[in-house]
Amino acid sequence: MPKPRFNSEQQLTLPLEYLTSASDTSLRNFEAMQLNHAANLEKEIRSMERERKKAAVMAEMARLLIENRDALLRHLGDHLERVKGEESAA
Repeated sequence: MPKPRFNSEQQLTLPLEYLTSASDTSLRNFEAMQLNHAANLEKEIRSMERERKKAAVMAEMARLLIENRDALLRHLGDHLERVKGEESAA
């Protein structure tokens, strides 16, 4: 019976003849290992999706600044002047 092999990514590759002749215990172990691998991939995908969303938000913020920086800075300056005026009056 051929032995399981690992490729360069350490992903288990098994020939069909091994799977068809493996014991129940070996098949159960193989199943558990594959389910674990699938769960780990799912975690990695979720993490990557969170990173993708953060990067997209940051890009959108940069775009808003590119398109509206002067108006935003003017508005902020006006607001700060009003606050200083209110503090001086108090």
